Amino acid sequence: MTLRITIFSLILCLGLLGVPTPLIQQRAAAGAKPITVKLYVDQLVCHHITNEEAIPLIGSNDRDEVYFKVHASSPKEGKTNERLPLFKDNDDYYEFTKDKRATKDRLGSWTNHDQAPVGAPILWSGTLQPGEHAEVLAFIGEQDNKDLKNIKMGLQFALAGLSKTIGKLNPVIKVALEGATAAASLMPENTKDDAIGAFHVSVRNNDGQLAAVFIAPKLMKFNGPITATTTFKENDNAIVDRLAEKGVASAAFKFEGTGAARYEGVVAAEVVEEVAPTRMYLGKEHDACKQPNLYVTAGEGPEVLVVWGSMGTVRVGNPRFSWLCPDGPREGYNDRDWTTAPEGTNFVIVKRAPAGSGGIDWYCFKEQSR
Repeated sequence: MTLRITIFSLILCLGLLGVPTPLIQQRAAAGAKPITVKLYVDQLVCHHITNEEAIPLIGSNDRDEVYFKVHASSPKEGKTNERLPLFKDNDDYYEFTKDKRATKDRLGSWTNHDQAPVGAPILWSGTLQPGEHAEVLAFIGEQDNKDLKNIKMGLQFALAGLSKTIGKLNPVIKVALEGATAAASLMPENTKDDAIGAFHVSVRNNDGQLAAVFIAPKLMKFNGPITATTTFKENDNAIVDRLAEKGVASAAFKFEGTGAARYEGVVAAEVVEEVAPTRMYLGKEHDACKQPNLYVTAGEGPEVLVVWGSMGTVRVGNPRFSWLCPDGPREGYNDRDWTTAPEGTNFVIVKRAPAGSGGIDWYCFKEQSR
């Protein structure tokens, strides 16, 4: 199966290509009004990492360095492209080992090269007027530095086949495939990275309600005999069922990549109150506090308490911010320490080591509106 449609105007079950979509429960929305949408990766689990040749003095590969190359087209932003996770040097990745499961609900499960908790990938977020739609094509790669592969060629091959079949089902699907094909033309022609998989999502304001079309490209052919496949996971979709109960459109994918990579993932689209900001990782600072309570100054707001073995988030008004590590009650203690974060920092995730250890990691980000 290569196509899945969900519409929150009805409880709907469409039979496409002989395989029905799951039931999606109604989400109330009155009248034709703008909707704000967030499209994100809810889950990604690694069943088998990419095979790589052993590196002298280092040994065999024990993890994947996974990234998302996202090309989107929307009425407000036009055509955009970015690599996730966002990083000041535009070359970051999510670390995955065999059997690792990263989920949207666990911030610390999505880690980058610095072990920074960068969170689940937000592929697109924006506001759509009635009748407007956004098209989002995502390619999942693994930093490999081995085989040259033509990403553009692989995606265009897969989408051309779909256009001849499901592209004729209805105008909405046709528009989605046209958006995916246009985005594929902007993908890089050559890369030394492995391909894990790809997918396309079309989100539309359907008379004030969210409609989503999920497309699995199925077979991508690269140079010579090299191929990768993306298909829908048809059975045992507890996560998709759980999201549907909350009124969230989603689809479960199976990715069989080059280099024997095997992953499964769930991609979701939901109506939200505000457009999700972007959050770019800038770097990490390190300090020490051997007391159980750490108080961090949050700009002009209240102090944020972070205890041993926990994480906290702080919005700072200046890259140079203060914190306190009292050896007793907070009241009356004003011996402040200071940390200088990278220029542009306005959002910090604080991670403290367990009891008895004094380590503080300050993971620094620049958060801004889309």
